[in-house]
Amino acid sequence: MFGFAKRVSAERAGRSLAQKALDPGACLKQANRLPGRPDHDPIACCEIAFAKAGTLKHVIADTQGAALAGRMNAAVDAAVEETFAGAHTAETRAHYGSEDLREIAARAVAQYQVDGFWADRVAQTLGRRLRQAGRPSAEAARIFTDLTQETVLALFKLRLV
Repeated sequence: MFGFAKRVSAERAGRSLAQKALDPGACLKQANRLPGRPDHDPIACCEIAFAKAGTLKHVIADTQGAALAGRMNAAVDAAVEETFAGAHTAETRAHYGSEDLREIAARAVAQYQVDGFWADRVAQTLGRRLRQAGRPSAEAARIFTDLTQETVLALFKLRLV
């Protein structure tokens, strides 16, 4: 590796990347740009977070060896569980039902991870899960393209141990 790479544990790197991706303010800002959705939509915000975590896990698995990827993705899963440990809002309960939001998040992240290589497929899954008719917006696909690029660049700058 290059001399300028920062040594960091796989778990710490996974957690740090997940915390950035799951930032509620950033997810809400991105959700507010989705066409046909109301401002401050908690469902779109959750789905953006789920999709970003799934994309992040895909990028990690695709760019790291199995052992490092497993440790990093376990940290991502822990961050998702922690983020969605709270109680439902009225809106999330109406959309997802009474099941624990952490369980809903885990299944959604796994679903988005399958499509993680293709930003437009992640955007299509997002549209389906938000029950939106028509094609997903280029704006939605751009969110996941940007996340992929940012993650690859961040990983390049690290020496994972």
